[in-house]
Amino acid sequence: MLEQITNVISLTTIITFALALIARFIPNDKIYGYGLRIGQILDGFGSTKFGSIAWEKIEDFLINSVGEFLRGFKSGLDDDTKD
Repeated sequence: MLEQITNVISLTTIITFALALIARFIPNDKIYGYGLRIGQILDGFGSTKFGSIAWEKIEDFLINSVGEFLRGFKSGLDDDTKD
């Protein structure tokens, strides 16, 4: 179980790092557009596979979890700039 959690955290870190590199070279409005489109595709896929009620619960979990991860990631990056 611990190995699976470690693998998930490692994969998430790698994906976040890759996205940060991409963000460095692509303008923010294009990144937003890509995110919007991927979100729409994922929403359609999730709704058809899980049903709208179950998908909304999964969607809420993903939004909260990813949001908290990114908030912590930002705090970690800004940690050295605090006095």
